[in-house]
Amino acid sequence: MTFRKEACIVTVIYDLTERKRAEEEIRRLNERLNLKENKYLIFMLEDTEYGIELLKVREIVTMMPMTPVPNMPSHIKGLINLRGRVIPVTDLRLRLGLKAAAYTDQTCIVITEMGRSMSGIIVDAVTGVCGIRAKDIESPQTLDFLAASDVVFGIAKVENHIKILLKSNDWI
Repeated sequence: MTFRKEACIVTVIYDLTERKRAEEEIRRLNERLNLKENKYLIFMLEDTEYGIELLKVREIVTMMPMTPVPNMPSHIKGLINLRGRVIPVTDLRLRLGLKAAAYTDQTCIVITEMGRSMSGIIVDAVTGVCGIRAKDIESPQTLDFLAASDVVFGIAKVENHIKILLKSNDWI
């Protein structure tokens, strides 16, 4: 009888030790994840900086003629022919519910790629690329930020600035 109790105690101690190691490993991996820095393409819409994951950006092109498509939502500006590929283009201002603005020489189309599908988004100006750590990104749900939650991925705090990070999946 005492042998069985000792085996149980040894088993419990072993299990607790393994659990503690597992928890330490999870804590270590979480810290590494929080320090991991992803690159984002940063662009302007009105006076606000937005960003999308750089890995999803195929290229940036100047404004070009678009072929309008009838009976489409107002934010879908039309189709472009980019080196033989037909790409739908969305005015991101209108998609996000911002007011329309005249296009300038800074206005450009960011071509994003998801798998084999490409789409373009019209932005006011591209300002650069920024590395943002996961720990510096707040979820829109934690801030009770429900507007455009279908496109907003997170709110990034970079130095003393806020950047709204967008999901780069479906602009249409």
